[in-house]
Amino acid sequence: MFLFTITTFPDERQSEENYKKFEEEQDLYFGTLIKNGQILPNDCNTIFEGDKYITYALAPEENSFSMNYANKYVKENYEKLLRISRTKPKIKLLGKSKDYMEACTCQSPSWYMLYSDYTINESPVVCGDCGRTVPLYKLPKILEEDEYWSVLSWQRAYNACDELFMAGIGERFAYQRISKPTNDLYKLGKELCEAFEKALGKPFYYYLFKYYSPHKSTCPKCGGPCKLDSENKSFIDYRCDNCRLVGDL
Repeated sequence: MFLFTITTFPDERQSEENYKKFEEEQDLYFGTLIKNGQILPNDCNTIFEGDKYITYALAPEENSFSMNYANKYVKENYEKLLRISRTKPKIKLLGKSKDYMEACTCQSPSWYMLYSDYTINESPVVCGDCGRTVPLYKLPKILEEDEYWSVLSWQRAYNACDELFMAGIGERFAYQRISKPTNDLYKLGKELCEAFEKALGKPFYYYLFKYYSPHKSTCPKCGGPCKLDSENKSFIDYRCDNCRLVGDL
């Protein structure tokens, strides 16, 4: 992950009311970047300094702000922001974040995994080959969406359940949601996995968390064998190719 500053310059002739409009348009622009996977949610902070706004944001790669990755909403809101700015936004790379792992750089991963937990803010899509996160903007759009809203919504819900479990608040309820391949959270995640698999033509697995009752050698959904031998293990210890489920010790 890389830390950037994005400096924006409202037109100096604007009234106080128009400054508020500028702030609204700027927020919409950053919101579209988040929903397109180009910057991370919850790590976007803006300050007002003199006659300009400076926003600090984390992005998966050095070229994450490239318009080659922008969807129609990013482009539309960028153009709206330009119309009420005195100059183009200036994007500056500050450096690589030490708090996050680097994003996947594999040219063509052989498989993918949907995974998150309460500590994760980056993409919930993981490369099955290197074990690193895959920037969402490098994945096809699914479920007839022009952004990754459903993917990010699933992640927020999953992280909330995982945090409740770790905090011991609503522990039983939360654990059921992240450990059982039958609940609504799993069903939404499974729908995402199936849609990505169809679009990519690559296997796409759902990570199933286990704590109280460790994973067994049989799949919790179909009952088939799922424990991997030592030669086939990487960061995953269990995999059911039939149900597209994975887990670890």
